[in-house]
Amino acid sequence: MSGGRASAWLVLVVGAVLFVALNVLSQTALRNSRIDLTENRLYTLSDGTKTVLSELKEPLTVRFFYSSSLVADVPTVRQYAQRVQEMLETYAGQSNGMVSLQVIDPEPFSSDEDEAVAFGLQGVPLNEAGDRLYFGMAATNTTDDIEVIPFFQDQREAFLEYDLTRALFNLANPNRRVVGLISTLPLAGGFDQEQGMLQPWAVASQIQQLFDLRDLGTDLGAIPDEIDVLMVVHPKELPSATRYAIDQFVVAGGNALVFVDPFSEAAAGVPDPQNPIQLHNSRVPDLFAAWGVELAPGMFVGDKLSARKVRSGTRDRPEAIDYVAWLSLQRENMSADEIATGQLGLINVASSGAISAVEGATTEMVPLLSSSTEAMLIERLLIQFVPDPAQLLADFQATGTAYTMAARLTGPVKSAFPDGPPEESDEMKALLIPENWEETHIAESAEPVNLILVADTDILADRQWVQLQQFAGQTYALPSADNGPFVINALDVLAGSSELISLRSRGTSFRPFEVVEDLQREAEDRFRETEQALQARVAETEQKLAELQTGEATGGALVMSPEQQEAVTAFREELIETRQQLRDVQLALRQDIEQLGLSLKFLNIALVPLIIGLVAIVVSLVRRQRRRRAIRVG
Repeated sequence: MSGGRASAWLVLVVGAVLFVALNVLSQTALRNSRIDLTENRLYTLSDGTKTVLSELKEPLTVRFFYSSSLVADVPTVRQYAQRVQEMLETYAGQSNGMVSLQVIDPEPFSSDEDEAVAFGLQGVPLNEAGDRLYFGMAATNTTDDIEVIPFFQDQREAFLEYDLTRALFNLANPNRRVVGLISTLPLAGGFDQEQGMLQPWAVASQIQQLFDLRDLGTDLGAIPDEIDVLMVVHPKELPSATRYAIDQFVVAGGNALVFVDPFSEAAAGVPDPQNPIQLHNSRVPDLFAAWGVELAPGMFVGDKLSARKVRSGTRDRPEAIDYVAWLSLQRENMSADEIATGQLGLINVASSGAISAVEGATTEMVPLLSSSTEAMLIERLLIQFVPDPAQLLADFQATGTAYTMAARLTGPVKSAFPDGPPEESDEMKALLIPENWEETHIAESAEPVNLILVADTDILADRQWVQLQQFAGQTYALPSADNGPFVINALDVLAGSSELISLRSRGTSFRPFEVVEDLQREAEDRFRETEQALQARVAETEQKLAELQTGEATGGALVMSPEQQEAVTAFREELIETRQQLRDVQLALRQDIEQLGLSLKFLNIALVPLIIGLVAIVVSLVRRQRRRRAIRVG
């Protein structure tokens, strides 16, 4: 018997040792191996990220600065920092040694903190002692190029993988991306015979800060090879050779951002003496048809819910009225899952068109900007010359349809010019079309194309999103909307590789305790009911006091009747009783949550090891019984 007990204890000891050894082994040998059971697969790298990592040609160093010693009382930062660090460890583990990770805790007044400041990381003050929280990243390549994330904002957690992959991609490709501009609007400035020198629009100035913006003009037969992204703005009456150049650029795998408009108010503000009566619309139906989309011809989107107020009426009796042609698009009008729009709050558009997919399209259209369902399509001629906001509002009839005003397009396409370059005059053809076009012509795309289409050009105009102010001889643009960031985001996405474009939002690691929240909501409901009952009793008592008050002021003091004294006494007793009820509700809430917390801790800490231990004991006992039976039979 004693031998059996000794064997049982030996089994328990060996099981405990194996349990500890297994945990130690998993923390070392299997450190970079994980099974991702999260709902949104937060810790599984996308195929695009894996491709970017596999194509790295030089070693990259990633320094993760995280003040872990200062965030004991900031659980949200601690939880998010754990996810960021684990993601960076996954990047390093799957980079074939090309990414090395350094985790640095920049303690206050240390050389590590000086290094964080030198890299441009943002330190958040925590206390009066001067301690600063650092939670950012600085990545470098072998030529000392730097990509910095000053602070990991939890608002961008859904785009964490994109931000990390983009930083590594930019380090692997450090040269500035080139944006080629084809525009019939003076977006990049220039010279006009009527107005003289034209300043670049604010959006063009922002683009030039981040990209190499090159104006290609409007007459060309091929897009230069160095162009990374093609930006086409208001393609009004473009030569067919230029449309052919755009077509071949896209079919060959080039990424493009295209702005069209059923009525460009920005263009209407630039009169053309040669053509005083013009429609100021732009569309490229042949290209759109090849891409599987269409622009509603001659119609703009009116929206009652998103309409901006304008001044209307007479001079003597002005009034503010909703102008359904001018829209302020809020977050609910933007795709939260798309990187171009996911973090924006307000975009202003004017007389925007509607984009829709055509039947049989081989491309997938993902809306970026959409109207509400309180919208309709309106004939552009109603605002072409003398718009009447009041009449537009009176005649408005919502269709219940949400119209798409900007979209991301991806998928295989065929050329809009299947037979080769279009017919041009001999002079134009010699100037634009290469002689060996038969050898270079592409009939259909080999890979899915990546396009962003916007059915409004006024979204780019200064008056829609910035206020220009003069100070000390300089002009400053103060943003009032996110039109500029939308364009920059779109170019940034398109300027990356197709792997970057494929990345989408991945959800967040924050998982609320729904049972706890239900308890809190239940207690808050009871609290509100008690609070409302208290307020009702206070009002009732005050009314009784007003009715029963018959005493008169004597020497500045109020002489109260016995009835009044009884009412006041009753009120005080009710107040004490109600306060006790409130305390009981709050105490019950704390007790429920504490009990739930203890249960969760027991399940996480004690129950699983106990189950493993019990399983080991049961297995041991079963084996002993089998051995005894075998001995008896023998």
